[in-house]
Amino acid sequence: MGKNTSGDIAAIFDLDGTLYTGHITLGLAEHHRTHRVKRLELYTFMLTHMPIWWLQRLGLMSEMRSRSIWARDLSWTIRG
Repeated sequence: MGKNTSGDIAAIFDLDGTLYTGHITLGLAEHHRTHRVKRLELYTFMLTHMPIWWLQRLGLMSEMRSRSIWARDLSWTIRG
């Protein structure tokens, strides 16, 4: 992990349902499409994580595990 030399720090937590009433992933996707930013990261995230959603829907992966993976990797789409 690289050292933060810019001094910029972001803290994002518990947004889905508490601070934001929609789905945070869909909100970020809409933002990136509208503003034409980080689209490669967004599309990579969606392509690699949709199979996880299907595994969860089929009962082959727990919802907790799939949400953990999605939350962990969501930073791909928002990091500087």
